[in-house]
Amino acid sequence: MTCQAESPAADNDGNPSQTWALDHTGRNPDHRGFKLLTETFWRVEPRRGNPYAEVRP
Repeated sequence: MTCQAESPAADNDGNPSQTWALDHTGRNPDHRGFKLLTETFWRVEPRRGNPYAEVRP
């Protein structure tokens, strides 16, 4: 892929990215491939009584 255009970041809503991709393809008919980049953030809470709950690195 040679096009460096990027859609704006979206937070838990794929519609803006999908709309951007369709609009971009409409203006650039030879652009047919897209790369999806995602980030996932997880939070964990130690269970009460877990001996490792208070361990600091």
